[in-house]
Amino acid sequence: MTVFDLRGLTRLTGHLAGSPVALSPGLFLQAIRSSERLSNLEKQGKCASLLEMVAVHAWKDAALELLVLGAPHWTLARLCREDDLWMCILTSHAGLPDWLDDAIECQNENADAALMTAVLEALAKPSTPSQTFRLPLLTAADCDAYR
Repeated sequence: MTVFDLRGLTRLTGHLAGSPVALSPGLFLQAIRSSERLSNLEKQGKCASLLEMVAVHAWKDAALELLVLGAPHWTLARLCREDDLWMCILTSHAGLPDWLDDAIECQNENADAALMTAVLEALAKPSTPSQTFRLPLLTAADCDAYR
């Protein structure tokens, strides 16, 4: 079940996709206000720091705050520049190897846009991880029996 009304978020994602253009506060605020959950958090005063970050164009901080507010089970695993593109990777299971993790990877010429696109994809996913990965419970073996 998706918690967010995705119309505004989809519009912002479409604006960011492959675009080297910087984010605009108006478009970002429109996306926040079109999201039912974020709109409710804003009314409760919990989005104050997010709105301040948007006002001063602190896009990376705003994206990370948006991630904490909207999808707290996702964390930033990597934000790096590779082959003239910024790559952002978000992970839902931080301790797992890459091949076991359900990661979100986004690339863009602009670091802010790469991070924001990944965060918006995380918001579009179900609020709880669809598959919870659990390591099997290991029991200690009696080492004396192996001598």
